[in-house]
Amino acid sequence: MVDVLQNKSNLRFAGIVTYNPDINRLVENINSILSQVDTLILVDNASNNMSEIEHAIRDLSKIVLLKNDTNRGIAAALNQIVRFSASNYSEWVLLLDQDSVVPEGIIEHFSKYTDLDGVGIITPRIIDRNFSEEFKNDSELSWIDMCITSGSFINIDLFKKIGEFDEKMFIDLVDFEYCARLRKERYKILRINSVKLLHQLGSMKVRKILGRNIRVTNHPGIRHYYYTRNTIYYYKKHRELLKKSYPGLTTLKKVGKIIAFESEKTDKLKHVVRGLIDGAKMR
Repeated sequence: MVDVLQNKSNLRFAGIVTYNPDINRLVENINSILSQVDTLILVDNASNNMSEIEHAIRDLSKIVLLKNDTNRGIAAALNQIVRFSASNYSEWVLLLDQDSVVPEGIIEHFSKYTDLDGVGIITPRIIDRNFSEEFKNDSELSWIDMCITSGSFINIDLFKKIGEFDEKMFIDLVDFEYCARLRKERYKILRINSVKLLHQLGSMKVRKILGRNIRVTNHPGIRHYYYTRNTIYYYKKHRELLKKSYPGLTTLKKVGKIIAFESEKTDKLKHVVRGLIDGAKMR
């Protein structure tokens, strides 16, 4: 493990945000990316198992560990990763969740497209561990409207121009909000369809209703709060990009899934209501 970077050059950077991670999955994640970068930044949001994290990386080189005293949220941690990369003269940085596993050569493959004009993010095709679906797209490249954080290769120069991840959001929709700002400035998001990233969205389950697959996140109440609150905030910031029905329909779907499929329904519904109230107050 390293504390600071000595070389001032345009090196390959990646960053992982951790919060109470499953250590085995985190190690799998680290092993998949470490050989592909010059520096891997871990930003930890006050995990309860910090000693296990430190033990897991104690013999690994090329890792910078930044420990936050409190849980500052995903947006703040992502900003720390990008700022650190920028301060060490990196032009792009790969952002990863703690439970993602990247394929071999992902940064090398992405780097083929970094000279394309106006590209703010390069992203892979996401394969969820809990959900398998057919992907019908024969093209190598797709221009898309939004992508999740994990696996996103961030153009640091454009990050400086449009502004950092919105720390008011803390968690949930942080990535989509950033994508919306890119699009407003007419920058682009490029998906490389041949590059696949193995990712897991919480403890999601798939239920069938009338032949349709319904994804159920099984998140705790606090996550339902943030998602609902941020849905309102996200819409208020970017209503010109979203349908008028977006906040209402999104919330109704969430409530329906909670009632139909999830446990602790009363607690989660209370968090949704609180999220609606606080979202209306956010500016």
